[in-house]
Amino acid sequence: MKQATRTPPKREPQRLWLRSIGLVALPIFGILLAFAIGEAFLRVTPQKKEPRHRIVYDKHRDLPKLKISVPVLATRNIEGRLRNGAYFRNNSIGIRGPDIPRTAPPGTFRVAIIGDSVTMGAGVSNDETYSVELARLLNQGEWAQRFEVLNLGLAGLNTKQIRKRATRLLPLCNPDLIIYGWTSNDIEGPSYEKRISNDFLQQQAERYRSQARSRSIILRRYWPRMLTLWDTLRPPTGTYLEEVRFNYEQNPKAWSDFESALEGIKNLGRRHNAPVVVFLHTSLTFLNVFHPYHSIYNKVEEAAVRLGLPTIQSFDAHLGRTDRSLWVSIADSHPNPEGHRILAAALYQGLKDLPPGYLPSR
Repeated sequence: MKQATRTPPKREPQRLWLRSIGLVALPIFGILLAFAIGEAFLRVTPQKKEPRHRIVYDKHRDLPKLKISVPVLATRNIEGRLRNGAYFRNNSIGIRGPDIPRTAPPGTFRVAIIGDSVTMGAGVSNDETYSVELARLLNQGEWAQRFEVLNLGLAGLNTKQIRKRATRLLPLCNPDLIIYGWTSNDIEGPSYEKRISNDFLQQQAERYRSQARSRSIILRRYWPRMLTLWDTLRPPTGTYLEEVRFNYEQNPKAWSDFESALEGIKNLGRRHNAPVVVFLHTSLTFLNVFHPYHSIYNKVEEAAVRLGLPTIQSFDAHLGRTDRSLWVSIADSHPNPEGHRILAAALYQGLKDLPPGYLPSR
């Protein structure tokens, strides 16, 4: 005798609907509750005030304002003010700083830093650049010798042009150590592919600052970090990050030109019997654990190591800082005096950690 098959009872549509709502509402409620708890915690925790961006220089108001161009900033014996009033003076060989003898005085160890606008110190006065701060740190260190640090940086140069300028200037100052201050835009040149417009740069900056005036502390603080993580994993098309990554990682000709110029800098050191160190400037944006430029820093470091050039990275010294607090102004992301002090401290520590042969024995 066949057994009758039992038909499972049908669930009421209303019950299924309520259960579905519950499955969706529960995680949403958990997220909102966590958000509310986090917001309440941050509201009772003292918050750091955003530092002022603009630094006013009025000490040298009577000096002429200099045009920001390579020919002007490379002029010998020039003195004047940069756009924001910062004091600028070149010596008799066309480098920023006081006049120097061709050969370092006895008992003096001479360091020459070559590079672009960050090395030169765009937006800060002569005595605020990281080369001046590095000299102070070295002379307060454990060495018996005196140190001179020369600033051969010039705004607007790529790596090939930096090497060409160094070729002309190094015989005039005869350094004992050469430091190449690298910046992410040093790869620019004839083979570099532009992929963004100035309008998009402004839009990108506004995107990151879109919650800057939010009433929520969580949104003000963590919105840029969330976007940074997303952009690190998948840089949006048309951003500067996507452009610079493309040229370092997917533009073989631009990368080959960069490697060739870097090898030329190494050969300059060999010609002048001075070791070369590569110092990686940190891009002053997204200074958190998701900083999206790490892959570029690592690629440049690997290229330098293949050439036998030690590298010093500066990102760890910037971690956790507010990027805009280190800018010259809200419209100029070059490092301000505090940014140069951070660079100098990172470079000083990196030089101390190098093996014997780069600095004089202690």
